[in-house]
Amino acid sequence: MFSKEESRLMKMEFWVTFGKRTALISTEDGKKKKWIQFRTGIKDLSFKFESDRKYARVCIDIEQKDLVKRMQYWEKLESLKTMLNNSVPAELIWDEEFVLDNGKEISRIYCQLNGVSIFNQNKWADIYDFFVANMTPMEDIFNEYKDFIKDID
Repeated sequence: MFSKEESRLMKMEFWVTFGKRTALISTEDGKKKKWIQFRTGIKDLSFKFESDRKYARVCIDIEQKDLVKRMQYWEKLESLKTMLNNSVPAELIWDEEFVLDNGKEISRIYCQLNGVSIFNQNKWADIYDFFVANMTPMEDIFNEYKDFIKDID
């Protein structure tokens, strides 16, 4: 077990190392790869990387408080389901009513790599490869259909 401080430092090292590793990835136009994350241009829709003691995840989260708007975004993404499922290497999980640890209900599309831990440096490369392989096609499809997704009542 790690102390709280050791755990914090290990997590920080994990994410810094991931940032350095992905800095080597370039886009089609030769620029440094920048992940979308919260810069989607759609309020409360974001892309996330998660990793803990048992798994790693790549997520699209719809955290819209207005349930009607959240469902409209969900339906837009759902209309791209076949394309997303065929493009993302890992199996996508479509959870319209995902509950976060803090009790907040969101809609989430995600894939998960089990049996890895942010606290096992020997698994970091596996997690990083999983992140890149699955987030890249998610972002590519989002960028292509962003205007369509964004256009709700």
